[in-house]
Amino acid sequence: MEEKRVLVLAKTEYMRTPYDKWLIDSGISPIIVTSARFYDGYAENCEHCYCLSNYDSDDTELYALVDKIYQSIPFHYVFCRAES
Repeated sequence: MEEKRVLVLAKTEYMRTPYDKWLIDSGISPIIVTSARFYDGYAENCEHCYCLSNYDSDDTELYALVDKIYQSIPFHYVFCRAES
């Protein structure tokens, strides 16, 4: 079975939302995009982790980063737990 990849917009600290642990053995690999505030926790535990300096205020930067990620690591889904 082909591994699926999901882009996760993570707005909480790693200990609260350990996506890699939750998805273990599911065939789904997370690609994390988070703020500088939470980056270190995810980067220590997740193979693919990206930091967005203006996570809460710059949609243009987010769209550019997501496009860049997709060009190198195509993903199948996007997931976020918050609307903002």
